[in-house]
Amino acid sequence: MSCEITSGYTKASCASVGGYKSVIFIPHSGIELTVVSNLVDSYTQTLDAFKFTPDVASGMADENSTGPRENNTNIYEQNVMIMLKENSTATIQKRDALCTGYWMAIVEDNNGLYRVYGWKNGLFNGSSTTTTGQALADMAGSTINIASTEQVSAPFISAVDAAAIVSYVS
Repeated sequence: MSCEITSGYTKASCASVGGYKSVIFIPHSGIELTVVSNLVDSYTQTLDAFKFTPDVASGMADENSTGPRENNTNIYEQNVMIMLKENSTATIQKRDALCTGYWMAIVEDNNGLYRVYGWKNGLFNGSSTTTTGQALADMAGSTINIASTEQVSAPFISAVDAAAIVSYVS
């Protein structure tokens, strides 16, 4: 009888991968969502809606759930981090725009799923750093972290609805 080391074994691959393809920021006051069972059911856009689509070099979107003992509820900490690689006036203006106001972010992940972060309370500036490293290979640009504390998990939105919202706002 052979052991596992010499005979080997097959490990199934994971059906999902990390990372996201795109992120679009919409002013929190620019759209209202109706969510049913953690899925965007309908939406209403206001006239002042506009999108902000940064040229993102890398980033992440995450959500952490905590349950305080005091009131036995779940709180969701949602974070969207983007890196804008370039130290230009345009990049600084993008950084400053994201660091003011409240935003919703529609994030498309590498699995083709869309989620809306900050839909109840809005994402706001957690921190931002603009840097130029000493070595030629060091980053030159801005890292922006925007965050929200929400009562509900970031809802999913269909690709059709996400595309409609993106095409509507300018």
